[in-house]
Amino acid sequence: MIGRGLWILVNAGAVAAALAERDLWDRALWMPLIAVTMTTLTALALFSPRARLRLGEMLARFRRHAILYWGLILLVICGALTAWVLRFQPSRGRWLEAPEVTLMLFALWLVMFLIGYNLDEAALRDVGGRIARSRLSGVMVMLTTTAALFWGAEGYLRLFYITTDGYALTAMSYLWHFNYMYGRENSLGYRDAEPLPDSPDRIRIAVIGDSFAIGHGIDDPNDMFAQQLEQRLDAHYEVNLIAQQGWSLPEYTAHLRAFPFQTDIVILSYYLNEIEPLAAAFGRIPYDNFIIPQHPLAHILLRNFCAISAVYYLGFQFFNDSRAQNYATDLLEIFDDDAIWSLHADQIDSFIAEVEARQARLLVLVWPSLVAVERSAPAVQKVSGYFAERGAQIVDFSALIDGRESLDWVVNRFDFHPSIDANRIAAEGLYQAITAGDSES
Repeated sequence: MIGRGLWILVNAGAVAAALAERDLWDRALWMPLIAVTMTTLTALALFSPRARLRLGEMLARFRRHAILYWGLILLVICGALTAWVLRFQPSRGRWLEAPEVTLMLFALWLVMFLIGYNLDEAALRDVGGRIARSRLSGVMVMLTTTAALFWGAEGYLRLFYITTDGYALTAMSYLWHFNYMYGRENSLGYRDAEPLPDSPDRIRIAVIGDSFAIGHGIDDPNDMFAQQLEQRLDAHYEVNLIAQQGWSLPEYTAHLRAFPFQTDIVILSYYLNEIEPLAAAFGRIPYDNFIIPQHPLAHILLRNFCAISAVYYLGFQFFNDSRAQNYATDLLEIFDDDAIWSLHADQIDSFIAEVEARQARLLVLVWPSLVAVERSAPAVQKVSGYFAERGAQIVDFSALIDGRESLDWVVNRFDFHPSIDANRIAAEGLYQAITAGDSES
């Protein structure tokens, strides 16, 4: 007989977790149903002689088909873990919720029942003998080992590898956004503190950009270059973020126009992929170097399971140097297309016009490809020169790092967004540019 006290304790824990859910009757009605079912069956199995007899006979018949018995236990364990992952996406960085505790305790309660109820020494030897004589025992060993390795890898990644890839495709990247980005925006929708009201003695700096500006892959917003810049400046300065992942120049212009505060300095965080949306209209899509499965089932598996996502994307896509290098080459070659550049220049002019309408000073932080700094130089010079000719002050990140390529500048080997060190260097470069301009004026 299974440990009666432990079985009761697991049952009590599931009931307590169900009762702890605040929105029990609105979104988790299945929880009290599980709790009632568990409690009823536990009471019958432990305290009703007739129920004990019936349950014992049922399990004894089932155990005579030992391989099916083994398979059912494996199915319950894997099914519960799959439901947990698909429904709740557990990971480092967030607390468990009452519904998932209820679910997992129910699964544990059921496994304890299947394995331990009425399983004495003689019954155990009988089950072991039947398994040993079965021709399918090897298959079950292989399936169990595969499941153990898969869920071990899944657990490891969820605990120790919640980080981003450069294109926000992997399940780990999804979890990072869920844990460190979503729900942490200010009232304007940006990854930033609430802006302070306008004041005559306040100098407001608006940092505008895309994923390079929002600290993609950086857990603590205080490590982003916008926040690091504010920490370096004196108390008269207020640095506000106007940035979202996936934005480009048209969005920058529109959201700067909608920003409801007086702006004295605008810092544009410009990365070379700003030109990509225009290039797509000409059939030039560097992103196509990566193969993204379109089948709904493949999408579900890759989005929800870290182990599958890691093998496919990190193993066959991003770890493939030729794909990453081809992406960089295709992106940089777009700047040599006169038709695309002409349209991009129009976008730049529109943005500059919006800055001038605000009578603000414009600084442009130009990021190269951080893993192809030297190859980026012609594109960086083209962009920097165009902005400089129109009165913008340029902070060239390539110059700040003396053109050196290093993995120290990127979040990780699969995510080429700026690392904390790169953000620190950018903040220092911007600080020098701002204070030098102030002293000149």
